[in-house]
Amino acid sequence: FFSGTTNTGVFAWRVDDIAVSPSRDFDLDIMRWTGTAWTDEHLLVDGSQQETISGYDMVEHKGSLFFFYSVRNPVNSAAIVVKSPTGEAMDSISASPVAHARSGSRLFSDGDTLYAFIQVGTTTDGRESISIESTDDEGGSTWDVRTTGLSGTLRDVVFFFDRNETERIVFLTETRLYWYDTANYVENELLQLPFHGRALARFGDRLLIFMDGMRVWEYSPTGAIRDISPGGVQGMPSGKDFGSDAEGQVCIHTSARGVYALWSGADGGGTDLAPLCLSWNGEGWNFIWQKADTSVSNAARFVTIDPVSGDLLMAVQ
Repeated sequence: FFSGTTNTGVFAWRVDDIAVSPSRDFDLDIMRWTGTAWTDEHLLVDGSQQETISGYDMVEHKGSLFFFYSVRNPVNSAAIVVKSPTGEAMDSISASPVAHARSGSRLFSDGDTLYAFIQVGTTTDGRESISIESTDDEGGSTWDVRTTGLSGTLRDVVFFFDRNETERIVFLTETRLYWYDTANYVENELLQLPFHGRALARFGDRLLIFMDGMRVWEYSPTGAIRDISPGGVQGMPSGKDFGSDAEGQVCIHTSARGVYALWSGADGGGTDLAPLCLSWNGEGWNFIWQKADTSVSNAARFVTIDPVSGDLLMAVQ
């Protein structure tokens, strides 16, 4: 959700296939929920043959909406950050991160500094790696490379606490939870995960860690863990038993009422299940919605509440 000087609403992006065969022509659109309908605010990229367009993240930083995406074709590759103070067209800024981004990359603003947590392509030894860059300039005139070569697949970035209960940037990979030291630009391990990481949600003084197989842990600043996984809860609707699934996804939204989690994935036998949304209120899980039919394992796109209209919005591919 972004309140621009001209337009206010929930913003999203989509890759729109204009002509798949034989030209493979794709556009990248910026869209806004007006409270009654979606409207296209900006055709950000008018695709051309053989281009691959990927959107990664949107954040508010210093009064503007920033968007991170990339365009790749056989000739070149670029990671690009653009912004809009108005909520209309996105404007180019003078510089973008150096690393070439891949799916899973994130932006994070601490109010003063804008960070790019960048998923870098597979390395020569077969591993994925993470780079971290930052800029103090709203216009992006310079991006400083802070960390490179961190092994892992990036999943999420939020504010939480280190073991000394100091508020820090924490980020999740498929295998670990880290806090990031922004003075020395080093990552510090907080936790190794028993299942692949999917998403993070801060709710009060607890951090919810969503993992593969519909596992959820409630993590405290002291390092204490409580298993709050919804599987097996009496009265929960069918479709709760998402199994281990490399393509499974969890999309998160935190409100004053609780945390909304939109799951998609497959059961233990590999059969795609109907995407499911539950909410956590600090004491238990509540059923919100389930799609009427099954879909692909990575169907979940986002869940959010529009604070103007009050609508709970869920996007499923």
